[in-house]
Amino acid sequence: MKILDRYITISVLSAFLFGNAIFLGLILTMDQMRKLVEMIAEQGVPVLIALQIIGYRIPSMLTYAFPMSVLLSILLTFNRMSSESEMVAARAAGISFTRIVM
Repeated sequence: MKILDRYITISVLSAFLFGNAIFLGLILTMDQMRKLVEMIAEQGVPVLIALQIIGYRIPSMLTYAFPMSVLLSILLTFNRMSSESEMVAARAAGISFTRIVM
């Protein structure tokens, strides 16, 4: 059982990190880039300080990116396991669906 747990954990974690990077990038480009350009062009803030301000806003953006990344990673992992018949193989080995999900 430890091998299956490790396999699913690595798969979910890699998809989570991918999704987190994608969603954080989307949030940064859609919302924060406009503010960054306004700070630099209109208010005369130096580029390094403007980037530092955006960096300080990243933790608040992660509160939106984390839940979406968790959902995406679980859906991607179980979709891949289902398409490659790994769910069928695990069920044939006697592992219940709730055990796989846990």
